[in-house]
Amino acid sequence: MVNANEDPTYEMLLMWSIANGGSYADENGNFTVNSQPVVDALNFMKALYSEGLVPQGMTETDQRALFATGGSAMTIDGQWLFPFIRKNNPDDFDCYKSAQHPWDGPGTGGINMALAISSDSGNPDAAFEFLKTAASSELQSQFANYSPYIPYGKNALTEEQIAQQPYLKPYIASSGGAHPVAIPGHADEFNLIWPILVDAVLRTLRNDVPAQESLDQAQAELEACCAN
Repeated sequence: MVNANEDPTYEMLLMWSIANGGSYADENGNFTVNSQPVVDALNFMKALYSEGLVPQGMTETDQRALFATGGSAMTIDGQWLFPFIRKNNPDDFDCYKSAQHPWDGPGTGGINMALAISSDSGNPDAAFEFLKTAASSELQSQFANYSPYIPYGKNALTEEQIAQQPYLKPYIASSGGAHPVAIPGHADEFNLIWPILVDAVLRTLRNDVPAQESLDQAQAELEACCAN
């Protein structure tokens, strides 16, 4: 739960919705943000917030720094946090461990990086060869040596690389079945959708609006702007 204007608040509600057996939409892309699992998720977030168990009003960057320097006990975040910890708190780095998300079912995920060539490229053959080279097993394996992200090539990480970065194991295990962060069928509308959900979270956390009421309003706004 981060600063009001940041989309990770959207993803945190999604995570706890999944933990309660739901999501933001059904298999046909119809919005379900006022369904009981999402209501339960927002009520859970409200309890954590009201009891002072989570930082309040901090940006995502500041929350990461707080965790990396020992100011908070745990966080739900990506594998890129570990190189950040190593750089900013090397003395305590070995104290930090990773684990899979604390619920049954998938975690959230999506593409962290992508390569694309314009269809209007003046050199389509060379462009395609570039993509083939970049996606090759050799380059994908090298990618992991220079980036905090897991390479997108299948089996691109070697056993040696995983042994050197054991914190990657839970992320690798969960990546294949991850729930998309953007609602399937509504990816192009993400920048319209996430502020609506964040506003719903804030109405409940800060203004004590009941979760069901906040999410009913969000459902109506989503149907008005982005329904299939």
